[in-house]
Amino acid sequence: MSVKPCSTSPTGPPSKRLYTGWITVAGAALSFALSSGLMHAFTVFFIAFLDEFGWTRADASIAYALSLVRSMVSYLGGCVLVWRLRG
Repeated sequence: MSVKPCSTSPTGPPSKRLYTGWITVAGAALSFALSSGLMHAFTVFFIAFLDEFGWTRADASIAYALSLVRSMVSYLGGCVLVWRLRG
């Protein structure tokens, strides 16, 4: 029984399948668009939040600021995780 050496060059024409990296890029772009849209839509509903929950303007602004802080902390946590996994 003979063993053929492994070839490093492609043996046929390039595949027409979608590269999976582009699916990841599309998912990330969609996620970014939705999350930034929701974040900036807060001002549209600001008065409704005040009326519905009985909050003061300061309370609603603190809630928004805390959501921004949470976003920054989760981003930095992801950066640290990637750095730790690579090192």
